Amino acid sequence: MSGDRVLPLGGYLLDVNARSLTRDGQPVALPPKAVDTLILLVERQGQTVLKEELLERVWPDTFVEEGSLAQNISILRKTLGDWIRTVPKRGYCYVGPVGPPAAAKRTIRPLWLLGIAAVLIGSGVLLMQARRRMSPPPLARLLVLPVENLSGDAGHEFVSDGLTEELIAQLSTLDAGRLAVIARTSAMTYKGTRKSIGQIGRELRVDYVLESSLRWSGNQLRITSQLVRSQDESHVWAGSFDRTPENLLALQDEVAQAIALQIDSRLAGKSRRRQPQPQAYLAYLEGRYYWNKRTRQSLEQAMVHLRRAIALDPRFARAHSALADCYLSLGLLAGGRPGELFLKAKDETLQALALDPNLAEAHTSLAYLKFWQEWDWRGAESEFKRAIALNPDYATAHQWYAEYLRLMGRFDESIAESNRALALDPLSLVINMEAGLPYYYRRDYRRAREHFQRAIDLDPNFALAYIEMGWVYEDTGDVQNAIATFQKAAALDDTLPVLESLGHAYAMAGMTGEADRILSTLEERSKTAYVPALPLAALRLAVGDRERCFALLEKGYADHDWTMLWLKVGHRFDSVRSDPRFQAVVGRMNFPPAGS
Repeated sequence: MSGDRVLPLGGYLLDVNARSLTRDGQPVALPPKAVDTLILLVERQGQTVLKEELLERVWPDTFVEEGSLAQNISILRKTLGDWIRTVPKRGYCYVGPVGPPAAAKRTIRPLWLLGIAAVLIGSGVLLMQARRRMSPPPLARLLVLPVENLSGDAGHEFVSDGLTEELIAQLSTLDAGRLAVIARTSAMTYKGTRKSIGQIGRELRVDYVLESSLRWSGNQLRITSQLVRSQDESHVWAGSFDRTPENLLALQDEVAQAIALQIDSRLAGKSRRRQPQPQAYLAYLEGRYYWNKRTRQSLEQAMVHLRRAIALDPRFARAHSALADCYLSLGLLAGGRPGELFLKAKDETLQALALDPNLAEAHTSLAYLKFWQEWDWRGAESEFKRAIALNPDYATAHQWYAEYLRLMGRFDESIAESNRALALDPLSLVINMEAGLPYYYRRDYRRAREHFQRAIDLDPNFALAYIEMGWVYEDTGDVQNAIATFQKAAALDDTLPVLESLGHAYAMAGMTGEADRILSTLEERSKTAYVPALPLAALRLAVGDRERCFALLEKGYADHDWTMLWLKVGHRFDSVRSDPRFQAVVGRMNFPPAGS
């Protein structure tokens, strides 16, 4: 069939070249592959088109099962009814009307008028082409819903969750100018959801949603996936894949490439990922499963599996990078002694980069280490920018870079980077909470409070958001509300930041007995566990003990304490910021000037 014809189909017009169907001048919403199916059926009006031919011509170079074709036929029948008939066990046939191709109306015009028209039209075409070249391509937003474990074995949950994370990671490496993929944290909030695709699409403002399920029987896996357009909940593509566990990574690549082809053919391309040893990959998935729980016990479990993955495949770069993340998390989140843990994290990060210099996750970890442990400010920023250039959809890179910018006093840039992280991971508790911190440090308390409240609304048991909200109350003079908010945080999570914040609020309220009690608790704890110097220094200052405060700051500097990074912007030391002793410590930190 000629590609430049517009064919009347009863009251419809099928534009072969534009691959569109209209009625009364209004477009009929059909997925591109459904239109391709219709064109093939119409060009063979009255004849049976075999299923095999339709699959081959509508999805060239892509393996899909008959379910995808059946979805297209179902969509077409909702519009065209009985004009599409099924030929049992063979294929489909179009039996509706097809009129002669619509011809363009011709009117005789004076030659001079035609010449002017040609110049104007030519200029318009050139202008449109120039605008197309200058305009960025449309950006599609995709959510990968958690893969549903239908195997009947909860022990396989790590595989389904791992598949979710890996599909997100794989799709995120495609052209970031054409596709933005919602990050794992937000995706996992929809695990087991009963919400409709349309509702999810509206909540996250995504164009497409990928649904998948996993069945595992013996040594066979079946992954079934379908891509749905969120606006009208129409099915764009569906496919089922039967593989063994040894081919799990290759399977993920197949699904990712099939999705890319459906959204924008320019996205697709062969995967350049190295295929790890199959059992090492399963161990890696199990390690990431436990790492995402972020408790001390789960992090230790994660390291067991990741070390096994590395033992099975020492050249598995992502396993080294994931192990580095475990060490980082233990150092920052779970009360470990960060000096030793950070050194182990750096060793694993460097091994990962030696194996894969373009691994965005490893560059992000290295940036964080340069920032928190080495105080290499320029080196850290360079690594953050490298990570984001390699994978602009990696929300954690934007989040941590925003943290760096915030503590360097570059608040406007930090806000912009936080907004990028939020766009990629809008339901992340930590990212929502941290988005308020640059506003807090520049004393825009109204906007800071909005972000902290958003995190609390997402999870009323999120202790960190209550700590930040308590700081806003304390800074604005509402000390009683600050105490109540910190007490609520303490009831949820009795950790060091909560205790220090509550003790500080007690001191500000003149409740010195309560403040001294918390101070004694923290100092006693420091005899057997790691307690950072800066929170103790802030609490000493709050109870009026300046000498002990400065002694602790000197200790923090000598120990390369990671909490010292708050010195430049933290409000807790405003009363001594002009003291030469304080300025001397800050000077030795060698922070870069603001704006650089």
